[in-house]
Parts: sequence; C-alpha cells; structure tokens
Amino acid sequence: WLVFLTGPKQNQISAPVIFGGSDEVTRSICAGVLVFVDLLVTVQDWDFPTFEEPLEIQVPTKVLGTFSDKLKITFVAKFLALIPQPSCSCWKRLCRYLPGPEFFQVSIRGKWLQYGPLCVVMFIDLCYSRTQLFYDPSFFGQYADPRDSFIWSITDQETLENSYEGGYLKENASELICFEGRWNSSTYEALIPEALTDVKLNSRFVNSGMKYLALWISSSALFSFACCICTADWRRARVLQEIKLEEEEDRARAARGEVEEKSEAP
Repeated sequence: WLVFLTGPKQNQISAPVIFGGSDEVTRSICAGVLVFVDLLVTVQDWDFPTFEEPLEIQVPTKVLGTFSDKLKITFVAKFLALIPQPSCSCWKRLCRYLPGPEFFQVSIRGKWLQYGPLCVVMFIDLCYSRTQLFYDPSFFGQYADPRDSFIWSITDQETLENSYEGGYLKENASELICFEGRWNSSTYEALIPEALTDVKLNSRFVNSGMKYLALWISSSALFSFACCICTADWRRARVLQEIKLEEEEDRARAARGEVEEKSEAP
C-alpha cells in the first residue's frame, strides 16, 4: 500500500513512522544482526562445518543446467599457462617460490555452491553496516535537528554547489550545512529563505558510539565462523593422518606376518 501512497506531487509521499524514525545506531545494529543471521543459516546445516555429503547418498547433487556435481573455474589457470615464460635463470629461481597455474583452479561443490550466494549477501550486509558506521549528514547535504534529532535534507541547488566541490564538503562551508546556519536556535524561524525548502526525513542522527556495537556483532560472528571452519579442517586432517598411519601399520603387520609364515615354512 506504500506504493499507491507515493507520488511526485506534494503530500503524495506517505510512510509509516515507527518509534519516531530509526537512527544510525538502530540501522547499524540491524546490519550486524543480518550478518549474524546469514552465518546462522549456514551453521544450521546438518553437515556443518565440513560440508561433506554422507557416503550413503547414492545420487550426488548436480549443478543446475549441467551433469557435473561440482563447478570448475579453470579459465584463469589456462590463461596463465599460455603466457610465455622468460628463459632467464632468475625467473626460474623465482618460480620455485610462486604458485603454479594449477593453483588458480577453483572447484566448488555441494554445500559451498549452495551457500555461496549467501556469502555475497553477507558481504552486501557488511557494506551496508559500513555506510551506517561512517555516516554523517554533512557529507550528503543534510543536517540534524537538535530538537528531535531528525534529519533535514537541503534541496537548494545553489547552496549545495557553493558548499561542495567534487562531492566533498569545502573547509569553510560547514556553517552553511548545519541547523544553526539555517534556523534560529531559540525561535526556530528560518534565517534564510532557502531553509524553507529543506525536507524533513523520517530518519534520525544521534551521533552515538553505540553504533559500533554492530561492528562487534559482525566481527564476533565472523570470527566464530572462521574458528569453526579452521577447527573442522584441522580435525579432518588429523583424522585422515590417523587413518593413514593405521593403514601403514596394517600393511607393516601384514608384511611381518608374511615373513614369519615364510620363515616357519619347511
């Protein structure tokens, strides 16, 4: 219904006011919670954190539109392999410490292919959280009302052209982009005629340090997620190493048994 209540003419723009309008603290915390929820969706998967499909599954998951169970990205490796290599000894010595073209072959399968788009969404949420953390009304031709902290947006093009250069606020123009420079602080009457064209938005700016709580929420969620993934990889490598040692011991035991049988034979 908001679409039908929005129009280009005056009094045709209508939006609900919830709790007096949101501020940058609320918006940044919401962005941090979104990042946490994105990771929570991944954590709730049955195969987290290894994302290895159980062996009893007879039919592997196929990539949409293909007959393969994994997505291979090899064009970078093929392109690097076609580049001619210098024949000098210095380059050959340097290549010993550089990864080969096969290092750039990317293979994505199973759960990572499923949750890959979610990682992109999480990155977008982090970008949104960053904009809220570093938001300042004066950077966008806006200012905050000291009475209720609501944001006013300047629409006068002449004021904006005189105050900004290349999208950046000039050094001596900050007094034009503020409430005190456009309204009387005691009577709240317009000091200049252009102030009457300013538009009051349904958003607030309180300039509180609580907005950095979102950074703590996002950082804690990402750190915990990374720890789970690294721990799972470490345990997987340890289990594989133990299995390998057991197989070697079994082979050695079998070899000793064969030697003993041959020595006991007449």
